[in-house]
Amino acid sequence: MGTEWGIIMDLDYKLNIPDDTVIDWKGVRDDWVENELYKPEIDFKEDSEYKRMYGSDTNFKYNYSELSTLTEIKEYIESTYSEHYTNQNNEVQTLDVWKARGSMTSSCIDTTIKYLMRYGRKDGKNKKDLLKAIHYLVLALSNERG
Repeated sequence: MGTEWGIIMDLDYKLNIPDDTVIDWKGVRDDWVENELYKPEIDFKEDSEYKRMYGSDTNFKYNYSELSTLTEIKEYIESTYSEHYTNQNNEVQTLDVWKARGSMTSSCIDTTIKYLMRYGRKDGKNKKDLLKAIHYLVLALSNERG
């Protein structure tokens, strides 16, 4: 192969990297994009949907996989919109009642506590309990914003 060797990925993709290349896995995505070794379908630094979802500072580096966790939380919240308990005509949710009574923030915080206390007790360390707790905290924060 001369001065280059190849890495075979998924049997259909070959990436040629010079033999003397040292790969810094921490910043590999940024390196690949900046050095044009990989062309993403979107420009992560300019795409407005990306900025809306993840913020405008695309150079920020998370240390503990928070970005993928935030994405998972967003996807979970979106999935709940077809699961809400409503009245018989499918018009009023429990959250609507809490909001009308002026108790939404405290009710959401109380429900958060319930799911945090249940974590590890029902179905083991059930990740869904943590996602539910986070969802109710987001609802409490959203209600406080007005």
